[in-house]
Amino acid sequence: MEGRFGDIQIVRGAEGTILGKIGIFRGIDVAQLVASSEPATVEARQFARDYRPGTLLVALGLATLGAYYGVSQIHDVNRLITTGLVIAGTGSLVYGGGRLQNAYNALARSLWWYNRDLRH
Repeated sequence: MEGRFGDIQIVRGAEGTILGKIGIFRGIDVAQLVASSEPATVEARQFARDYRPGTLLVALGLATLGAYYGVSQIHDVNRLITTGLVIAGTGSLVYGGGRLQNAYNALARSLWWYNRDLRH
């Protein structure tokens, strides 16, 4: 795996042949890529389950915190609104970040299993 400007590239070998890219707006079916290894496929499915929701929740959290900043500039705004926005934004960022971390870990394990099974 190689990181490129917010995307992840899955590459093969030292020459770096690109097998696929994973990003916010695009992605490959990792389970299909590693289908020859059952443990790798299980981990790839875990990646697919966590990646998109994690990305969306992080984006929602950032947008909510942006809304907090905008609303906080208004004079005499109800503090419950700003507090709610901070709590919702932070919660979304933390939960989404956790889902993304789980997804990246599953992707790494999936590729590890696939490479291991190639050698045996």
